[in-house]
Amino acid sequence: MSDHRDVVVVGGGPAGLSAAVYAARARLNPLVLETLTVPSQAILTDLLENMPGFPEGIGGLDFVESLKKQALKFGAVLQNAVVTGVRPDAAGGFLVETEESVVRSKAVIIATGQHWRPLGVEGENALVGKGVSYCGVCDAPIFKGKPCVVVGGGNTALQEALYIARFASRVYLVHRRTQFRGSPLLVERVRRTPNVEIVVPAVVESVRGDGRLEAVLVRDLATGRPREITCDGLFVFVGRVPNTTFLRGVLSVDDAGYVVVDANLATSVPGVYAAGDCRVTPLRQVVTACADGAIAAESVYRYLSGAGHT
Repeated sequence: MSDHRDVVVVGGGPAGLSAAVYAARARLNPLVLETLTVPSQAILTDLLENMPGFPEGIGGLDFVESLKKQALKFGAVLQNAVVTGVRPDAAGGFLVETEESVVRSKAVIIATGQHWRPLGVEGENALVGKGVSYCGVCDAPIFKGKPCVVVGGGNTALQEALYIARFASRVYLVHRRTQFRGSPLLVERVRRTPNVEIVVPAVVESVRGDGRLEAVLVRDLATGRPREITCDGLFVFVGRVPNTTFLRGVLSVDDAGYVVVDANLATSVPGVYAAGDCRVTPLRQVVTACADGAIAAESVYRYLSGAGHT
């Protein structure tokens, strides 16, 4: 056993770091375990333009680094570690297992976030944050007056395409089927939007750009013909995956794997809380993740002090 804490925060994104700030200020001796191999989605965002308090916007990486400095200032400890499990400790509290050690903790905050399922095509990885995005609400304003490609056929893709179309000069909506999986009302709205071109049935085969996105190569599934679409932005909405695999069988998650919580962010296991994108929530944004972190830390404080809710 390498450590013993009042609270361990699993995840080093906006939710986890905000939880660390509040927990440290409450003298809860927080340890934040973050993995650099699965970075926070905020880090991958070029410019956060909708974060309150930053009228000119702020780089996602800069924002997360500021949160880290703030957490460290108040006494939180940050470690890079891959968490492999959380289980009850026979002596009370929990054992947080990593690839290298086990940490004892009286309470745990899960803030592991989620990741968008990538297309997995050539060039995509290299251009993430350089034209390739997985969040229209975050990044659409950056592409004002520029052409963009949106990939997906569900409600999220349709909603995001409509939002992005408010900024982009043109939106190419690419979907592998001729029929969309989203609601008919959304499909109709997309079809009526003059600067949206529907490209179906088609798939993205590669992404091209020298330092920044320049074009997307798609293939028509009906004819087999390739087409290169010149664009500045590529938005991918082909499914989200919560980073909660290590929690399966430990606490309640929904069918998609998102952690089920109550109004105080308590999970089905007393003493374990969840914050940010990894939990069931109607909105996943940096501002809501930060708020979740504060609520989770306050809930832990009340739990450990025996006051109020669990």
